Amino acid sequence: MSATPIVEMIIADDQVIVAEGIGVMLEQQEDFKLLGIAPNGLELLQMLNTMQPQLILLDLNMPVLDGFKTCVQVREKFPDIVVVALTTYDDDKMRQRIKNAGAAAMLLKYTSSKELAQKLRL
Repeated sequence: MSATPIVEMIIADDQVIVAEGIGVMLEQQEDFKLLGIAPNGLELLQMLNTMQPQLILLDLNMPVLDGFKTCVQVREKFPDIVVVALTTYDDDKMRQRIKNAGAAAMLLKYTSSKELAQKLRL
């Protein structure tokens, strides 16, 4: 019997309590491990110099460096990392914008934890 592969992730969200809550919910699943939380895109990029997650959950509306610009830079510098936008904006224009920036998907923050985990499994 083989062990379940672990998906290592970083959450980038300026609402730290939201990021922490999402991290706790996902770590309750046996196949997710939270490596860290970045409060903005610049700090996320700095974290990626020492951490190599498989997955980044990325808020779109952050100070310093927003999710769109951050996504472009992550995809250019770290093309093997899967970027998933996590937002409250349920908007087709936003969806297209983040897709153009290189995100694999855009999920809504009010998705249930069970559904979020299912959609994030690589």
